[in-house]
Amino acid sequence: MGVELNWEIDAAEDQARQIDEGRRGRGRRRKRLLFFAFLLLLAALAAGALWLRLQEVQRQQENLLRATVEAEVTALRIGDLQAWLGLQDGGDANRQPEGSRDFDAWQQRKLAGSDPAGGEILALALQGDSAWVQVQEFIAGEARAHTWFYRLGADGWRHVSEEAGWRGSARSHRVDGLRIDYDDIDDSFVQELAPQLGAWLNQACSLLECVPAPVLNVHIQARPGEPRWSTDSSWLLLLPSPSAGLAYAGEVLQDGLRNSLAQMLASRMILDRAGQPGPGWTREANWIHTSGIRWLAGRLLQSESGQHLLESLATLYGNETVSRLLDQLHPSATLQLINDVAGADVLLQGSLDWRDLLAWQLGLEDLYRQQGDRPAFLSLYDLRDPALEVLALARFSVGEFAAPVTVASVTQVSATDATALLRATVVDAGGSVPVHFRLLEGRWLRTS
Repeated sequence: MGVELNWEIDAAEDQARQIDEGRRGRGRRRKRLLFFAFLLLLAALAAGALWLRLQEVQRQQENLLRATVEAEVTALRIGDLQAWLGLQDGGDANRQPEGSRDFDAWQQRKLAGSDPAGGEILALALQGDSAWVQVQEFIAGEARAHTWFYRLGADGWRHVSEEAGWRGSARSHRVDGLRIDYDDIDDSFVQELAPQLGAWLNQACSLLECVPAPVLNVHIQARPGEPRWSTDSSWLLLLPSPSAGLAYAGEVLQDGLRNSLAQMLASRMILDRAGQPGPGWTREANWIHTSGIRWLAGRLLQSESGQHLLESLATLYGNETVSRLLDQLHPSATLQLINDVAGADVLLQGSLDWRDLLAWQLGLEDLYRQQGDRPAFLSLYDLRDPALEVLALARFSVGEFAAPVTVASVTQVSATDATALLRATVVDAGGSVPVHFRLLEGRWLRTS
């Protein structure tokens, strides 16, 4: 009995000790957690204080940069060359002559009557001791944007050359069939450019049935100039950055650039299919090639291309007919190729719109006359009629139409032989006159 009682007492004491040790262990863990929480709080407060300090420094540097830009704009407005040059980076060998040219150009624009108002900062970006700022200027009532580059030194922010400018990190925009390489500064430009180029590539390939579809590479370059194709790669397009030189403010992808890019893309598409025209090409093959580029560019821009013949061919026989025409175009081609791709004698049916082709031929007459190329001039006439040759030679000497010349309408008329005959209403500065053309060996030749 005594043994059992002692065992129960010992068991109770052990249980009590375990409960006490458990409480002390939980207390120690709670203290450690509180200590770690306190350390994290201190770290967060320190990080927050550092972030606020960095933000304050950033604001101070931004304010100093804005003050520098305002001082430069003031110097430009009042024509103070010394004040302007004093804000240029003396350690940048390119900036001093570049800065002088910028100053002279601004003063010349003022003398030419451009509105000197402006100078507003449109955008800026800083990173460390480098920055760029876009500054507005009004030229002939249009808002333009300069992109100026700066470096922070012991004497504050100083203007550096475009070559030494910071443009952010290199980036690459990639989607199916399109890659654009650029710098951070051109991000807004690429955001407008990429969807447009992607849509054009898809549309052009749909119209021309591209197999395989081309891959377009674009490099945004930090230098002014015009868009151009690289000589190293046929599908590498080199575009000047809007930050290079003087750009239009606001919308980045202006109509002029859109038109140029659509024309360039259409030209590259047609060159890939039909090759590069040369001296050995017939005039009809050359015309179809040029008209194909303009027709495709018009479709991309959703605007009137003025290519009446190809538009009427596409309307009557489908876009695939125009695609086949360009695919099968060869240096010795004549208008007979249109019959071949349409699968019908469409040249004799009178359903196609010949206005642009006939206007082009009349323009060739004047060009050959000015060049003194009589054989080429006479090749545009049906010289089976001796009287017509005499008339053509007289026109070669004195000319015929007063510019500008347009073809208002074309109708097919009955001929006394089995050939097709067109009557074109030609309008020039003196009025309108009918001109007749006969189809001979795949060419429309003048008969009047």
